[in-house]
Amino acid sequence: MSRMLYFMQVPWDWVRQRPHFLAEGLAARHDVTVVHNRPYTRFKLVRNERPPALRFKEPYLLPFAYLSRINAFLVSAQLRELLAGTDIVWLTHPFQYAQIGRAITPRHKVVYDCMDNNLEFAFVRNNPLLYSRLFSVEQELVRRSDIVVVSSTYLGQILEQRYNLHKEAFVVNNGIFLGDGRLPGTTPPASPRKLTTISYIGTIAEWFDFDLVLASLARYENLVYDLYGPAEVPIPRHDRLNYRGRIEHRFVFDAMQRSDALVMPFKLNELVLAINPVKLYEYVYSHKPAIAVRYCETEQFGEFVHLYDSAEEYLRLVDQLVEGSLAPKKPEADCVRFAGDNTWERRAAEIAEILGKCSIR
Repeated sequence: MSRMLYFMQVPWDWVRQRPHFLAEGLAARHDVTVVHNRPYTRFKLVRNERPPALRFKEPYLLPFAYLSRINAFLVSAQLRELLAGTDIVWLTHPFQYAQIGRAITPRHKVVYDCMDNNLEFAFVRNNPLLYSRLFSVEQELVRRSDIVVVSSTYLGQILEQRYNLHKEAFVVNNGIFLGDGRLPGTTPPASPRKLTTISYIGTIAEWFDFDLVLASLARYENLVYDLYGPAEVPIPRHDRLNYRGRIEHRFVFDAMQRSDALVMPFKLNELVLAINPVKLYEYVYSHKPAIAVRYCETEQFGEFVHLYDSAEEYLRLVDQLVEGSLAPKKPEADCVRFAGDNTWERRAAEIAEILGKCSIR
């Protein structure tokens, strides 16, 4: 069994996402040590279980100096022994390579799992020095990587064009974890009520289309929105726009079942266009009416999710919801089958096939 050093950009006790699920899936085939940021505070964190199949390492870093040479030295020094006994180095962000790149030797196999169009985050775009540094480091990482994995087709195209990539970028989409979800066939019957509740579950950031949400609230006095997840931007004040805060993954499906519909109201930009949305796998599995903006990565959900191209189309779908005529697009059995075909276990198996194909075992 090969030994893997698996780097995460967030603490293990962050809301569970792609790095958590893939680390757990890869642990069935590799001896995996997860390296993640040391949390200086419990603020914004949850309590995630630590599977016994995984080892964990939290290098000490100086606060507010993540990009500094001092931190790079500290991380390399703390991981030197682990790196010496490692076969595969799995990286999920370019700045991880900035920290340990000098300690990686030719015998190490490097995998870069690119999950985001990193240069398009607002805090990067608005900081020319940071933008230039990130571009340079990601270019080095892409060139050094033995395997480049991307979470969406569009993201692979971006890397190929931006860095003149002369190797295949393997597309491994996001997926769904069913272990703490609802059991098929146990959806509770909807209780009679006057309000129509629409829920959003996910990060609330610059791409969230509040104008669209507020327009629908102005249209219907019996419409309510519940927003769950970390908020990175201010949420407008409205008595029927409720921010419910962060939610542990094991409570996600309960929140969905309390909703009349689920939405993904995003403004399209280069960051969003590269996202393969985890929430839509979960929305489909919930067998609730779901509404999402149409773009290349949501088209694959078109059989199950109501897609819109404009504000007018979104409002027409909300009209149908309030009138009681907007239903899930497919029977529940089809939704469950779709989720079963797109689990994180399936994604880990796809990666195992890629590693085998590239002679990395």
